[in-house]
Amino acid sequence: MHEITLADLRCVYLGSVCEIALLAPHQSFNYKTTQPPPAHALELIGHLKHVRPLLVPAILGRAKYTLYFVRWPVDRDLIDLDAKVADSRSTADDFTDAEFTGYMEAGCQECGSRWHVLVVDFDLRLDVVEKLAHKQRPAPPYQACPQCGHSLRQVVTDILAPASV
Repeated sequence: MHEITLADLRCVYLGSVCEIALLAPHQSFNYKTTQPPPAHALELIGHLKHVRPLLVPAILGRAKYTLYFVRWPVDRDLIDLDAKVADSRSTADDFTDAEFTGYMEAGCQECGSRWHVLVVDFDLRLDVVEKLAHKQRPAPPYQACPQCGHSLRQVVTDILAPASV
């Protein structure tokens, strides 16, 4: 866990999802949904080598932070970024090709299947997004329902696993 500054905000970069469980009893933070991701969803997110948890200062509610899952292109090597963060050498440029996502369980209205997913978070403070998105980047390939191919009606970046109904 390391403090970093992004767009003039002091955020907390977590090197793994394991640090979320360690922080939860000691730190006040919101989840993008009303409930935290279930333990098995966090385990699935932990297997994604291109995703890191990030606590961003909250602007609403009593919590100090909101938990995001920052997602880089799948071919991005985050081991170098982890080292830069640990050595206080990271900059906003390290985040320009990242998407800020949140966990949710999404349902397909066409076939009724349910999925643990990461979705692009459009509620992130606009000033943060504008300051970090100073150069154009291609959109990641957004995901459709794996069962029937229809839209999950969310901007899904990663489908983790089927969710039980």
